[in-house]
Parts: sequence; structure tokens; C-alpha cells
Amino acid sequence: MHKIMRICMQILRNYIAILTVATISVLSGGCANDQPNQIKKQLESEYGINIYFDFSENSMGSNYPSMRCEEVPYGLRAVALKRLRTDLEKYNPMCIRENLNSVHIIKSIVINDLEHGGAAWDKIIIITADLLGDDGRTLIAAGFHHEYSSILLKKKFNFSSVKKTWSSFNKEGFSYASNTSSSESLKYGLNDVIGNHNTFSKGFACDYGQVSVEDDFNTIAQLFVAKPASLLLLSVRYPIIEKKNGFMIKTYLQNDVLSRKRREELLGTQQMEYWLKRSLISQ
Repeated sequence: MHKIMRICMQILRNYIAILTVATISVLSGGCANDQPNQIKKQLESEYGINIYFDFSENSMGSNYPSMRCEEVPYGLRAVALKRLRTDLEKYNPMCIRENLNSVHIIKSIVINDLEHGGAAWDKIIIITADLLGDDGRTLIAAGFHHEYSSILLKKKFNFSSVKKTWSSFNKEGFSYASNTSSSESLKYGLNDVIGNHNTFSKGFACDYGQVSVEDDFNTIAQLFVAKPASLLLLSVRYPIIEKKNGFMIKTYLQNDVLSRKRREELLGTQQMEYWLKRSLISQ
């Protein structure tokens, strides 16, 4: 009898042990699966924005009536949110709260049958996940700053004043391909977002910057925020880019756009400019 009882107790202990391991495994898996939601809630609370992994035609209004988007797979959302955090941390949280309502992170965007990396209107940004963050991949990986600069240009800065001053930096006789920035811009054939000596010497970060004042401002802004040292190097060699960089520094600092840490990093970079110029001129 006692032997039977011991066997039963052993079976019961084994069963409890197996059940415990299974429970821990389930709970651990649940925490991992919940990670995107946790990061999302943290960012929404800290910056006062809403983050979505889809898009709504109601929120787009009539801005992009023919937009088609593909959702980001759930397994990639935590990475996308971490990249978004990297972008947001470069800004003054109050500036984000005042000028951005929502960010829609999606896998792909097609507007008017043309593939886009992102779009911005009112206080809304819709952007593909691979354009978030700055992990040294390329300039393209700083797409959030590109789109957010459009919102700042229209909501925080004086767009008409910026347009007039910015245009004056360009060479005499230059005209942008379009008077406005729109989904039709890519049809001008100026869709190269990687600059070269030819575009730099004209005063643009890339061909796409020649489409409109807004696109020009966007492409300089994304370098300015994400890669200030790279923009500084271009400023040293190309006079028009130097003027645009100087205007960007003044505009972003006067309007308290950047986080304290990013502002200090930027000022430290700019303090190197004089010595860097002397070094390059003497070569």
C-alpha cells in the first residue's frame, strides 16, 4: 500500500513539475509576443502620439486618395518601434507633442502607382519600417526626419519665409522642377536619393532635392538631424550646401526642435568646422 502511495506521489510531483515548466514557457512566450505593445505604449506615453501598423483612409482625407499600403508582419514590429524610438529621441519631446499626432508604420506604400518611402500631411506621418532609425545603413534610413521636416515646415516654421530665403541660396537661374511637393514628384525623373559630386556642387543633397523647395528642405533636414557630421563635410566643400546647413542650424535651434542631447552633439560638431575647413584647404 505504502509503495503504491509513493509511486502515486512521485507521478503527481512529476506532473506538477511538467505543468510548471509548461506554464513558465507559455508566460515567457506571452511576454515576448507582447513586446511590441509594451514599446508602443511607452513611446505613445512619452511623446503624446498614436502609433499604428496600418492606415485609415479616413485619416488621409483627400490628400492621397489612391494610396495602397501593406502591413508590417507582427514579428518585425518590435524592431520597427525600436528604430522609431531612435528617431524620436533626437527631438524635444514637447516639439513632437505639439506637431505630431500619429505615426503609421507600414511595410510598403504605393501612391498613384508609384512606390514611396513615406508621406506626411497635417500632423500625420506614414512611413515604411525600413526607413526608420539610423543604423549607418545609408541616408535613406533617416526617412522619419525627412517626413517630419515637412510637418515642421508648415506647422512650426513660416513656410513662405523659408521658401523665399531657401530659394535665394541656389544658383542664379535655377528653377525647381515642381512648384509644390506631391506624389507626382517622382515622375520628374529626379528620384535619386543618393547624392554625388554633381548634385552636391549644385547645392543639393541628392537629385530628389531639385523637385521643390520642400523636397530640398527635407533632404537637407534628414542629413542635418541624422548625420550632421556628413552634412558638415559637404558644407566645407560645397558653398550652397554650407548656406543651407547654416540656415538649418539657425531654424532648428531657434525653434527648440532638437533634444538637449542632440543639440549638444550638433554644437560640438559645428565647433569643428573652422579647423576642418583649414585642414581641407591646406591639402
